[in-house]
Amino acid sequence: MDVADAAQVAQVCQRLLAETERLDVLVNAAGILRMGATDQLSKEDWQQTFAVNVGGAFNLFQQTMNQFRRQRGGAIVTVASDAAHTPRIGMSAYGASKAALKSLALSVGLELAGSGVRCNVVSPGSTDTDMQRTLWVSDDAEEQRIRGFWRAV
Repeated sequence: MDVADAAQVAQVCQRLLAETERLDVLVNAAGILRMGATDQLSKEDWQQTFAVNVGGAFNLFQQTMNQFRRQRGGAIVTVASDAAHTPRIGMSAYGASKAALKSLALSVGLELAGSGVRCNVVSPGSTDTDMQRTLWVSDDAEEQRIRGFWRAV
């Protein structure tokens, strides 16, 4: 499913919600990373990053919040990133999108507060994923990035 496609998300959610009485858990974990200095990043990369990282969760929230309210319970976990509050060179789109995602998820938590729905945001650091590995272009790239981060601090 392309979470950035609101119509596709609506279709999938409507089908799934028609097949079950309850929605116990929603995990917003979709994300993409487009690297580049802010002045060199294409508008398309900027927009795509926000469409997936923020828009995807927005689309899922729109399709599921009423169900969570009706059943008066459930849990929503949104995966942001430590990049939401720790800027990095060449990651302005990613960091800004994760900060927006965090704010969106916290707002949804407030909106559902009286409904018995638990809403949490987790902001992991670097994690060994396919997306993260694209940053490691050499055998020691991970170590160099960590050293570079600490020098910047």
